[in-house]
Amino acid sequence: MGLVLLLFSRLPAQTPSLDPTFKPVHGTRGPATTKGETAKWVWTKRVADNQWITLTHDLDVQIQPNKAKAWIAVDNYYDLSVDDKLVAQTKPNVDGPDEWKTAKQVDITKNLTPGHHQIKIHGNNTGGPAGILFRLELDNKPALLSDTSWAAKDDANGTTGSATIQAAAGAAPWGGDVSGWPVAFGDSIPPYLKHLTVAPVKIASFDALSDPDELGWQPTTENLHLKAPKEGQSWQVVLDFGKELPGRAWVRSANGATVALGTGESAGEATKEPYTKTQLDLKPKGEAGTRFTAFRYLTLKFPKEQQKADLQVTLDHLYYPVTYRGSFHCSDPLIDQLWYTGALTAHNCMQDEIWDAPKRDRQIWMGDMHVSGEVINDVFLDKFLMEETLGHLREMAQGANPKGQLPQSHVNGIPGYSCSWLCGMADFYKHTGDLEFIKSEKANIASLMDYFQGELGPNGIFENKRNSWNFVDWSPGFDNDSPTARAATHLFLIKAIKDGAFLLKKCGDPNNAKKYENWANQLKEAAKTLVNNNQTYGDRRQENAMAIYAGVATKDQKQAIYDQVLTASSPDWKNLAAPYYNNYVIFALGEIGQPKAALDFARNYWGGMVKEGATTFWELYDPSWEKHNAHAHMKTGAGGSSYALSLCHGWSAGVTSFLTEQIAGVRPTDGGFSECEIQPQLGDLTFVEATVPTPNGIIDLKAHKNGNQTILDLDIPREVKVAHISVPGSRFATGASVDLGPGRHRLVATK
Repeated sequence: MGLVLLLFSRLPAQTPSLDPTFKPVHGTRGPATTKGETAKWVWTKRVADNQWITLTHDLDVQIQPNKAKAWIAVDNYYDLSVDDKLVAQTKPNVDGPDEWKTAKQVDITKNLTPGHHQIKIHGNNTGGPAGILFRLELDNKPALLSDTSWAAKDDANGTTGSATIQAAAGAAPWGGDVSGWPVAFGDSIPPYLKHLTVAPVKIASFDALSDPDELGWQPTTENLHLKAPKEGQSWQVVLDFGKELPGRAWVRSANGATVALGTGESAGEATKEPYTKTQLDLKPKGEAGTRFTAFRYLTLKFPKEQQKADLQVTLDHLYYPVTYRGSFHCSDPLIDQLWYTGALTAHNCMQDEIWDAPKRDRQIWMGDMHVSGEVINDVFLDKFLMEETLGHLREMAQGANPKGQLPQSHVNGIPGYSCSWLCGMADFYKHTGDLEFIKSEKANIASLMDYFQGELGPNGIFENKRNSWNFVDWSPGFDNDSPTARAATHLFLIKAIKDGAFLLKKCGDPNNAKKYENWANQLKEAAKTLVNNNQTYGDRRQENAMAIYAGVATKDQKQAIYDQVLTASSPDWKNLAAPYYNNYVIFALGEIGQPKAALDFARNYWGGMVKEGATTFWELYDPSWEKHNAHAHMKTGAGGSSYALSLCHGWSAGVTSFLTEQIAGVRPTDGGFSECEIQPQLGDLTFVEATVPTPNGIIDLKAHKNGNQTILDLDIPREVKVAHISVPGSRFATGASVDLGPGRHRLVATK
């Protein structure tokens, strides 16, 4: 696995993003929302046995498409025409009565020149339910779907009108019977997700003894003309799609093929222990695919009877459509790459909801989302999927208990994840300003805070009275209930109650807000018992980083924590910490004014993954782990090692939001960026440029060093009432900080 170094000048000539959907937009106002389309099974209002109908639809083509592909399934037979020229058909005396269950793909590129066209489907039903399902894509984008916009004529009686929907794609009576359709059917794939065809970039042969790090890769495309290396033996090849993406492998065969498919996030996983295995027996011109997962590598294994194969193999990338409204660029190309790798990691997790990972577990976990959600806020500022997931997580914790009563459990059954939910809600509101959503969850905010009252001991410290899974991190002493895990959870709880009180105040409930503010102060006072004589909160990174992140540590304690625990030479750095809690470590380093230490850690830790070939960030990582076939040697939280560990995990994406909020220094302090802080701290970087999305525009920042000066160029949207500007360690002519309103500004800070 090699590292591609992306070198560019001050304004990058090419994006370091590996996201195939990447489309940067600067200066757009308001978050974009995109809803998908779904073809429907349609017919005339009358349905009868041995019935013929005609569907027609006009189509205007503005420019010549590079590819015009149609998919059609008709229960039972059809003629498909473009401008009355037959382009595809099935016949009763040739095709069996169930042939409609395999959709036909038709290339009509030559038929769709610029201008006006008419698409016509002449369909026949031999008996029972009747339906036509049609999809046309121009250059991989849907251009025409079967729905009620088609004109329908019943040939028997001449009745005309609009087509009538018989069922949604994937619904009864046809269900998921149709194979070969480019878009998945049914409720398992929500309509707001999109599909993009991605071709492989490399191919290699392998056998059972192959070293996955030493495969002989050659360039390739989606069109494969393969031949067995030795006659009379089974054989196999592996494809590399260049980056990890959620989706499914899709195979089309020219002459028919028997092939077993195996997916993997690494070459080792795909060739040694494929995460998904699919056996295909394809007829000539047949096509089929794997189930949806996430992968970069795909193995194709052929039996000895299959000595050659002409295949078209692609990755059907399933993604949530968002625009990259945030950006980051600095003097270190590796740091740039980390920002975009974290962004892709978070984007890959945006599927039905915001999952922890698109390969495994494909579930919603609030701890993961507290990290990936803040990346989503800083990069995409998407509201829809954030609200869906935040609401669902809290609903699951509530169980059957009426809203307003205490929940049945913590969020995901983990006390720290209940803290993450409260803090994540506050983060979401500060970025989006969506007060209506916060108000809809007001009762759940208060009751979740109240639920923690039953977790405290007589000294006011969190004691996990309900014996929940007190998970903090995959690290010794933090992966279950223990004194260190309880201390970290108590510190996180202080921030969670403060954030919950902030939200209640914004909901117009000052009395309850004050009550919870007072409780947060009591929790903070109780936390003094957690402080050691050396002014640290123990000797582990997790609890000390949380003390800073939660705003609990005093100035003297911050210095002691940095000197004794958070410096890279401290004893605790020999212990494993997952990217999840290392997110709070780099935020803590930023909070105490140690940007160079944080950047050095990011280069070594997240940069270590990139140097080992990561295109998205891994679930667990330690720079000291075995580098050969690295995926196989990743340690699990319970010990041992396994390919099952995810190489794309939402809780590992936090370096992206750290760079935006601590290095570029742009972060909201009130709803929708009505108030914000802009406090860039460049560390050893010579310049930083960033765009940060707000609900009403983009904050554009450029900061560069010039001797003992830091020069800031800012563009602040109109709806930002006040931005508090400072450069730690430097002063402006008027003082250490300055408050600015909307507009373009240039400031010079001097040490």
